[in-house]
Amino acid sequence: MKKIMLTENQVFPKGAYLAEVKERHIIKNGTWTPDVEGWNYIVASRAGFDKITVKTNDKVPKITPEQLEASEKDISVTFKGFVGKIYTINGKVGISATAEEVILQ
Repeated sequence: MKKIMLTENQVFPKGAYLAEVKERHIIKNGTWTPDVEGWNYIVASRAGFDKITVKTNDKVPKITPEQLEASEKDISVTFKGFVGKIYTINGKVGISATAEEVILQ
């Protein structure tokens, strides 16, 4: 099966804004550990408001969940080194994504 890679513009054609920020923990033997390996930025597309999680390996988030919650305006984001991939699970199609860095605008 051929893997289809997507660019940031293909996934977010009208841009995106940050909806949520979560720690991504290391999983060992199928169990979550308290060790943080990076951050998940849950991003909403301005072209339909679908949410996609973009994983980074940041040790420190660009914005904390508390800062995002306190923000009175939408925070637009772009990414450095964005790679999106299409996947299917239980007959449903989704998009997974990674990036080197999230850039707050």
